[in-house]
Amino acid sequence: MRMTNNLIMDEAADWIATLRGGGDTPTAREQFAAWLSRSPEHVRAYLDLAGLWSELAGVDRGRSIDVQALVRRAMSAGNVVALGDSQLLEETAASRAREPSPSHTRDRRYRLAAAVLLAVSLALAGVFWQSYRYPTYTAAVGEQRSITLSDGSIVELNARSRVRVRFSPDERSIDLLEGQGLFRVAHNPARPFIVRSGEVQVRAVGTQFDVYRKPIGTVVTVLEGKVEVTGSAEAPTDSSLQGTPAIRAAATPHSRNSALHLAAGEQVTIGVEPAPAARAVNVEAATAWTQRQLVFDSAPLREVADEFNRYNRRQLVVADAGLEGVLINGVFSSTDPQSLLRFLRAQSDLEVLETDTEVRIVRRSR
Repeated sequence: MRMTNNLIMDEAADWIATLRGGGDTPTAREQFAAWLSRSPEHVRAYLDLAGLWSELAGVDRGRSIDVQALVRRAMSAGNVVALGDSQLLEETAASRAREPSPSHTRDRRYRLAAAVLLAVSLALAGVFWQSYRYPTYTAAVGEQRSITLSDGSIVELNARSRVRVRFSPDERSIDLLEGQGLFRVAHNPARPFIVRSGEVQVRAVGTQFDVYRKPIGTVVTVLEGKVEVTGSAEAPTDSSLQGTPAIRAAATPHSRNSALHLAAGEQVTIGVEPAPAARAVNVEAATAWTQRQLVFDSAPLREVADEFNRYNRRQLVVADAGLEGVLINGVFSSTDPQSLLRFLRAQSDLEVLETDTEVRIVRRSR
């Protein structure tokens, strides 16, 4: 096995430090591509150090990289000759007349491999660049996170939530892809702070508000200051973010002229009512999740189950559809699932059946 010289290994290490240490700029990526293309040894050294092959599955979770297409593109390069089975047979048959140089054959194969690795490396660099440019933050089941953004704003993420940050010189934009977040916005009139939940848009300058993306719609609660809630002028880029019919109706052109303005202590749900309106709300109850509490005020059991499942890997299942509408009142700990289960067991018409993987709620037999 040939050893890559120390100078090339040092250069590869410098590129890894640059690309992963905040220096990934368009100019740097162009210089990186040029460095890779100068020698197959550069490709080898970079891949040896970075371990990109083993990282590909974790980096490309969305399957955005078509490796086969990259291979086809690499093989079409003018300076690369692909040795298919038929060509290998022809060369074998003609070997008595013209014996190819083993080193020449190895070089051609190596150029092909290097071109393929170069194409994949550049594609991965693009993925890394997008992840740096538009970072995504996630809170897993039962987890809550606090993220301080570059402008000083703070995002509190509830369990099973995900946001993507897209800041520009003119706008601070957050995509709530899943779940719930509480936003404490740093005041900056020149750069409005906008949270998008599907086709619902919440605009603020300096305030505190909570946005909860539910299956039936989006709930916006204002803690301090004022916000403007409208339909988004920009369609979601992710097909999984398409809103319900009611949300899409709220995003018609006239909705921008009749934007809802919410003040502290007010809440609106867009996606349930044909003409959503602001209403007074208990802010402490609406944001009790930040204190690890679940507050239910005449909440249907199906909604209670949804909330429970945000915090527990052992999921709560309402096995009897006739029980989904049973109304629940109470305050429970999100970190102690037994607090809710004890309450449900005490109900005369409910029975709680626990297994290692789930908790089933059925109608109590009489």
